[in-house]
Amino acid sequence: MITSPSTADPLAAGLPDVAALERLANQFFREVSGSSPSPGGLAAPAGVPAAPALPTTPSIPTPSFGGHSVPGLPVIAGLPSVPGIPVDSDLKALLSPAPPSTPQLPGFHGEGLTVLDPRTNVPATPRPGDLTRGPLVAPVPFPAERIRQQFPILAERVNGKRLVWLDNAATTQKPQVVIDRLVKFYQTENSNIHRAAHVLAARATDAYEAARESVRRFIGAASTDEIVFVRGATEGINLIAKSWGAAHLKAGDEILVSHLEHHANIVPWQQLAKSNGAVLKVIPVTDDGALDLSALAKLLNPKVKLVSVTQVANAIGTVVPVAEVTALAHAVGARVLVDGAQSVSHMPVNVQAIGCDWFVFSGHKVYGPTGIGAVYGRKEVLEASPPWQGGGSDLRAHAVPWGPGPF
Repeated sequence: MITSPSTADPLAAGLPDVAALERLANQFFREVSGSSPSPGGLAAPAGVPAAPALPTTPSIPTPSFGGHSVPGLPVIAGLPSVPGIPVDSDLKALLSPAPPSTPQLPGFHGEGLTVLDPRTNVPATPRPGDLTRGPLVAPVPFPAERIRQQFPILAERVNGKRLVWLDNAATTQKPQVVIDRLVKFYQTENSNIHRAAHVLAARATDAYEAARESVRRFIGAASTDEIVFVRGATEGINLIAKSWGAAHLKAGDEILVSHLEHHANIVPWQQLAKSNGAVLKVIPVTDDGALDLSALAKLLNPKVKLVSVTQVANAIGTVVPVAEVTALAHAVGARVLVDGAQSVSHMPVNVQAIGCDWFVFSGHKVYGPTGIGAVYGRKEVLEASPPWQGGGSDLRAHAVPWGPGPF
């Protein structure tokens, strides 16, 4: 037991109490035959025969540990080392100052526990042996102020107080890096894409296609040919309804949406059903707000040609198991559209793992500019979709064969 240092006796800082020294010394003399206790008042326990006195020397040096001399504790040389009993190194370790303590979290020790990586605050499961490398420290606090500083608008004051923005489900504020990138385009790259040979057009086209690759990586698509830029998720759903839907759905075909949907994923299908006689049906939710998968299974039949559902509900935050929904729908031959407007900013998305035919989202809800969004469409589905709007570089309206996607 290490006692707290006394303010009245600074030399005692880091030293053990007398009882601890007596216990170690007596254990030592019990085990070593023929030795006697060292001077200083420590006696061999009863029953242990006294050993011959050690040869005396004119001067016995006083050891010093941790910068402090220890009166009454001489250096005793020549004693045998016996496994299992304390020796000089044990006393030195006992007398050494204790290392500074590291903050630890209760319950964060033991194999199989999920802990926070102190560098990222992301949950991580320790590998075998990790816990022997040192104590697990408390995670670094979330750097809220540093993140606030990246968003210029959060320096605004409303009613005399700093702006606090919690309406991210509607739109997100823009960090300085996004604002700077937009300014850079208009200062150094502004030109039409895919239709000129001069330097600015090349810069603009390269930046545009690099953005398409970023989106492909972000959602795990197989090819940039499967990424179509639109003005947002709403336009993306309307594009699918008025292009693929108008060409492939007919009277009597069924479209399934859920009670969790945003109007952007309801109204385009209402309009399509009204125009061509398709039937729109609604998948109910359970009492706790989850999509009712058993009800979905009952609604699915060969007449269902499309299932269009959100991945995360914008009103109540329900997370829909879209991979399971996709598998059920594909089993009856239906196509699947996933509205990812609320999910991409909160969870990793991989459209190939989901298996859906389309995935749509908006840039303004993931800290990007207003007026930009993306549609992912599996290549064979996009190729089976006629153009929705004509003009610009689209020569297909002039009897020229359809060009390749994603334009």
